[in-house]
Order: sequence, then structure tokens, then C-alpha cells
Amino acid sequence: MSVIYLSGPIANGHTVTPRQMYKNVKNGEALMYQLMKKGWSVICPHLSYYAWINWPDDIQWYRWLQQDYDFVRKADAFFYMIPSKYGPSKGAARELSWAKQWKKPIYTSLTKVPIIKPSVNIAEIESGKVSPQHETLSLLDVS
Repeated sequence: MSVIYLSGPIANGHTVTPRQMYKNVKNGEALMYQLMKKGWSVICPHLSYYAWINWPDDIQWYRWLQQDYDFVRKADAFFYMIPSKYGPSKGAARELSWAKQWKKPIYTSLTKVPIIKPSVNIAEIESGKVSPQHETLSLLDVS
């Protein structure tokens, strides 16, 4: 277990101001940093903000939802940015229901998130030589 999905407000169905959206993204980035320091590989949908503001407006909302669905499904754990602290999010509420449905460990506080020991050491990563027990691992195989 090492991949965690970070769920919280971004645009809330395009109901927030650009300033609030930027603040939401920064909150997600800050949590991603803290989760990475604990050893987690973090799926942070907040980072899609940077692509979204630079891309043509031709990716439909349902496609973003499908991507979130796939990421939550593949993640080992789920971090929920609670609305009382970070603000409401229709998308995060939906993602939380998926995480519950799939019985993912759900965290709402950094202090409750366990520290993860890396499954591959830095020398293996840098050399490109991953030990046989890790050869079949990929982000697509996380379950």
C-alpha cells in the first residue's frame, strides 16, 4: 500500500471564484507535500488545474469525472479534505462515496496517515534495475 488519492475542493462545479479556486489548489498542493513526506505516492487532482487553465475547453466534465473515478478505484487509500476546514466540494463528496464503497482506508487528518516505507530503494530506482519482486508493479496494477 503506497498510493493515496487526495480528495478536496477545486472548483466545486464551477461555483467558486477564481481566487478561491487558486486557494483550493494551493491547499491540495500543501497536503500533497505532507503526504509525500510520509512516503506516499499521491494522486492529486488539484494539479490538473494547471493543465485545465492552459488547455482548450474541449474536455467534457464527465471525462474529468471518469478520470477521478479511475484514480480513486486504483488508489490504495483515500485522504478526504473535510469541508469544515477546506470548504465544500460536490466532487469530493462523490469521491468519498466511492472510497467507502470500495472499502478504502479513509483519512481526514495528516496525523492519522501512516508513514509508508518505500517498496523500492533509491539505488534501484536510479539505476533502472528493479528487483524481480517489483518488476510487475506499475501504477496501473495498484489494487
